[in-house]
Amino acid sequence: MPRIIETTTATADSQTSHTFLAGDTIVGQFTSLSISRFDGLVALEPDQSETIDAAASTETNYALTSGRSIQGSLATAVDHDWYRVQLVAGQPYTFSLDGAGVPAVSDTYLRLRDSTGGLVDYNDDGGSGSNSLIKFTPKASGIYYLDAASFGDRYAGDYTLSMTGPAEPPTQEPQPPFEPLPARRLVEVADAAASTATTYNLDIGKTAQGQLGFASDRDWYRVNLVAGKTYTFAMIGTSNNAVRAPYLRLLDGAGTQIGVDNDSGPGNASAITFTATTSGTYYLGAGANNDTGSGQYGISATQGPKANYDEEMAVGSLLRQGSSWSAAGTPALVSWAVRASDANAEDASGNPTAFIPLSAAQTAAVQKAFQNYSDVANIRLQQVNPGGASNNATILVGAYGSNADGSGAYTYLPGSTATNNVAGDIHLNDQYVSTNQLNDGSYSSSAILHEMGHAIGLAHPGDYNAAPGQDIIYANDAQFLQDDQQYSVMSYFDESSTTGSFNSYADTLLLYDILAVQRLYGANMNTRSGDTVYGFGSNAGASAYDFSVNRDPVLSIWDGGGNDTLDASGFNQNQVLDLHDGSFSDIGGFRGNVSIAFGATIENAIGGRGADTLTGNGGNNRLTGGSGRDVFSFRDPLSSNNIDMITDFSVADDTIRLDPAVFAALAPGGPLSSDAFRAGSASLDSSDRILYDGATGALAYDRDGAGGYASVRFATLSSGLNLTAGNFQVA
Repeated sequence: MPRIIETTTATADSQTSHTFLAGDTIVGQFTSLSISRFDGLVALEPDQSETIDAAASTETNYALTSGRSIQGSLATAVDHDWYRVQLVAGQPYTFSLDGAGVPAVSDTYLRLRDSTGGLVDYNDDGGSGSNSLIKFTPKASGIYYLDAASFGDRYAGDYTLSMTGPAEPPTQEPQPPFEPLPARRLVEVADAAASTATTYNLDIGKTAQGQLGFASDRDWYRVNLVAGKTYTFAMIGTSNNAVRAPYLRLLDGAGTQIGVDNDSGPGNASAITFTATTSGTYYLGAGANNDTGSGQYGISATQGPKANYDEEMAVGSLLRQGSSWSAAGTPALVSWAVRASDANAEDASGNPTAFIPLSAAQTAAVQKAFQNYSDVANIRLQQVNPGGASNNATILVGAYGSNADGSGAYTYLPGSTATNNVAGDIHLNDQYVSTNQLNDGSYSSSAILHEMGHAIGLAHPGDYNAAPGQDIIYANDAQFLQDDQQYSVMSYFDESSTTGSFNSYADTLLLYDILAVQRLYGANMNTRSGDTVYGFGSNAGASAYDFSVNRDPVLSIWDGGGNDTLDASGFNQNQVLDLHDGSFSDIGGFRGNVSIAFGATIENAIGGRGADTLTGNGGNNRLTGGSGRDVFSFRDPLSSNNIDMITDFSVADDTIRLDPAVFAALAPGGPLSSDAFRAGSASLDSSDRILYDGATGALAYDRDGAGGYASVRFATLSSGLNLTAGNFQVA
């Protein structure tokens, strides 16, 4: 039977901190997907800390990559801390373990172990003093482990563990540093000409949304390339009227076809990677395979070997199977039950196995996961026989136990026509999904959240053709940049592949998941439609949104209405709070761990005790920086409906950052010039640009000084401040 299989095959990705999912193969009209086990690793930035004691086994929660280091601690003399590393055959590496901190480990001892934990190399005093140093060139690529300890297991204390060496084999031109796509994209308004006469220019790093109005329609986009540079062009069907079989052509400046693709993926999506031999104008031709389809599509042009997807294109990858419990964009009512029995129980490989009922903790986690989906979309998942079990429901959730199939779980997509009605059914493998520890952010709870996505129609973002003994890594197997767990619980790859860095798995559905489910069933505007606080002092009703409980949040906020607040006031770290929908915030010492779902409006933000940066959206926001040297950023078009209140601006500590794209009359790249600021309600001469009315606290922008244009108010501060030009940056 076609199904989605969650395997436990570990990936070997130097950028992976908690990999789950590992591949898919096509079976009939549905997808049977092999997916790697979550392995719970933590990707480390340079000079970060071992915040939770690292396990002394291959189950360690930490990974170390080349050019990075970690500050750790041996809590006791016999403590050992293991760190996973990914090494490449034939490449030299250096690992150093130095006593550092107060108190420092007085005599370190470093071991290098293979993927099974077997000893490969060791060193006592190869570094400076009593510190350890190992230089090693592996004969085989793969996973290894560093075992940090003290000589003779005699000393406790703090240490620094570092790794240098090549990050990964240079197979193609390196991808430029990843940056999230801007919200704005090119839109094909009038039909693009299918010739060099096209009026549409697609800049490198940008995306476009277009429409094939009829089967033989073709749309051309002009791109300018530089000789010697490698580019990737991609096309995928988007929206509920998606082009089902995209066909992408690359043409030279004369309009002669020089490249073509129709199914490089994900699914039937197209991608062309091309190194330009001459600089100049080229063209992308968007069409349908055999000119036999119409509908909406997304297209992108990116420098580097991997495609760049905006949110519409990414959602297209999640929905490419076309599976749903209702017509596209319409509500659905689906029954589910804890399975009572299964006379035909089998593991992911089809081998007969014993049926295992869900535990009470698993049942609660399944209920919470289904609620996640109903909260964001108009799919009502109604439990049959709550508190008990039943085999009379559309989706049945049960368990089994097997070490033989190497699988963490398997799930059938909606729409199966199998005679035994397996569509949507979920099977958890108790060898890997806990029966009693399923708290928010755990592997087990996120695995269940992922499985629910398959049960209601979501695919994986990419085609990962897993096989026994095959490593699946982001660098080689992710088909677009945003395919990672910062964006979607359905992804295989760690958030550090893009801009994220956090300690746990997802607590809720993530940015792209929410948009995809809403495309299937419509948005649920009744969820938290009153005034809601997310963070400290939360009244959102779920522990994931309460930062006094959830100290390492990984979530995306969907909100149906009201006047809402993101409150990070209880954290001491430097944070970035961005109220734009589709944006990421850095909260609680993590990076890119909290997002606001597309279409959700959060009006207010409260920073903590660090040096925070707060950015409002296009509405009237209330911003509170808290203590510390805070920055308040303004980058939205100015209007009477976009006036932010800064409640606690400190002249001594805080800064207002003005985007030169909005404040176009200001000289960019540094502090505001002294003659461009005036304390007063109106401009006196042509150089006055930023006006602060001390009587009312009004902050305004005058684009031509004492000219013909009225000033526009964009913020309100406390009255009577001794504000100067030094409180402003133009950047």
